[in-house]
Amino acid sequence: VGVHAQGESDTIYKPHVFDRGSEAKEYTAKELVAKATKSRGKWNRAKALHRDSYSYEYTISSWAGFSTHYTVVVSGGTVVRFIREEVIMEGDDIDRTKARTMDELYESCIDDWLPRGESDNYLYLGLSDAGLLTMCGFTHKHCVDD
Repeated sequence: VGVHAQGESDTIYKPHVFDRGSEAKEYTAKELVAKATKSRGKWNRAKALHRDSYSYEYTISSWAGFSTHYTVVVSGGTVVRFIREEVIMEGDDIDRTKARTMDELYESCIDDWLPRGESDNYLYLGLSDAGLLTMCGFTHKHCVDD
């Protein structure tokens, strides 16, 4: 569960937090929420510069070897195009569960995924060189599958 948006970061995936240019280290859920909240402030400034129009990419992959690549295009704060591999969806055809704005991803990250706590979950937070969200999510510590 969670999202990894490909961007400027080339993060190495080790549990808990990934600050580019520093060693991966474990943080509490509260510390991760604070980092994500600070990142959201940077995102809001960047978003304003581009009139809330941007695109991002992410990939969902399985231990079984399959993966699917997605591209989300946002214009004026609304998802206007969602591309799954080579299939382009627009308007009512867009899968809103997979095509979300960065604001929606920050909200899920800060209000849902990270607050689940580190006692039962591995929490993940990735930030780009610019401090923007590149990954956020959690995996239950006893998960034996995707």
